[in-house]
Amino acid sequence: MPIRSIIIGTGSHVPQRVVTNKDMESRVDTTDEWIRTRTGIIQRHISNDQETNSYLATQAARKALDMAGVRPQDHSRYYDSGHANALCCLSGAE
Repeated sequence: MPIRSIIIGTGSHVPQRVVTNKDMESRVDTTDEWIRTRTGIIQRHISNDQETNSYLATQAARKALDMAGVRPQDHSRYYDSGHANALCCLSGAE
């Protein structure tokens, strides 16, 4: 009998602080149009010292468990889609 897996919940969490391209215009010699046309980036989320990768992952995991309708103690294994050092830079754009 084949072993199968079913995804029953997903979650995500981003840092609260949002920096827009307009914000970037005041910091570096660029424009919203230049950033948007070359990268597609409109805004980015910047974490503070308390919003480590492990904190963000914990918040995302809680949302996934809520979506799945399970409690952490209901299962012995949970899987995430990646792993990173707690203080490294996260990549991604919105």
